[in-house]
Amino acid sequence: MEKICRGSKGHRGWCVEMPHRPPKPCAEPGCPRLTNGRYCEEHTARQRTTKVTLVCGPPGSGKTTYVLKRFQRSDLIVDFDGLFSALSGLPFRDKPPELFPFVFAAKEAVLNRLHKGSEVRHAWIIMGGAKREDRNEIVSKYGADLVVLEERAEECERRILESRGEEERDTMRPVIARWWREYRRSESASVGMPGQISGGFAP
Repeated sequence: MEKICRGSKGHRGWCVEMPHRPPKPCAEPGCPRLTNGRYCEEHTARQRTTKVTLVCGPPGSGKTTYVLKRFQRSDLIVDFDGLFSALSGLPFRDKPPELFPFVFAAKEAVLNRLHKGSEVRHAWIIMGGAKREDRNEIVSKYGADLVVLEERAEECERRILESRGEEERDTMRPVIARWWREYRRSESASVGMPGQISGGFAP
């Protein structure tokens, strides 16, 4: 038996003994976890109404532009570069290494809160995501749709040169090249270049 009490400070309350309810199997078919609710913690998060979209691609591929053309007021945007700028007060690409642990912690805190469920209409997660296992982890955990912007390395470099200058282009060139070396396409991804995707996901 467990005792449940209700009352407030300075006022007489009440208590009642209720039978103890042992954990029961999660209602998700095939899930072996036990829970005191209908679903375990993982599958409770999956029952949320928030739509989650993971947007990946190399630097300069247009990930942020893709999201900003589609998001609505009160949508959640989880972007490492944006968080770094917000926490440091520095320009978009200026990232002192001393701040990395704090930015990573902030990003994980936001993602953990999202996993608990919310009333947010749509959450957008922006990341490089060259490695298939990194993308799959987010897709599986959050039930996310996946969009990968497969922009050519030359075009990514051209955009960075135009928007942030030659020094930044030269800095990001090996990062773009590494993205393409590590990239393996996911079967579930909507794939395309920003100019090819308008008003929705690429077929």
